[in-house]
Amino acid sequence: MCDVMKRFKKIYLEITNGCNLNCDFCIKNSRKTEYISIDNFKLILNKLKDYTDYLYFHVLGEPLLHPKINELIDIASENFKINITTNGYLIDKIKNNRNIRQLNISLHSFSSKYNISLNNYLAFYRHVLA
Repeated sequence: MCDVMKRFKKIYLEITNGCNLNCDFCIKNSRKTEYISIDNFKLILNKLKDYTDYLYFHVLGEPLLHPKINELIDIASENFKINITTNGYLIDKIKNNRNIRQLNISLHSFSSKYNISLNNYLAFYRHVLA
């Protein structure tokens, strides 16, 4: 199917519903924390590939919590441009992955109560842009 026929500019995919923070602004969910399996992920990607070029990892969970985040990024990057929205606290998990098109860090989630400095929080950018 050619790109002109794709229906959506982007599609959001929740790869986990768990989060490592408890931000005041976030909608809380009471679901059991789960992580998408590689098999289910591949199945979903196959169903989505004709509908968009842009896949966003972000909904109610922190995508970098997924234990296989780099594998998911690499698999998805075969057919999609990958965009991630994260709270940034686990940024080291993906610092060497070059298959990410766009990385959004929510500064709304930055808080000194999580015992990290803003310089450390943004160190990922210094690494990538160096």
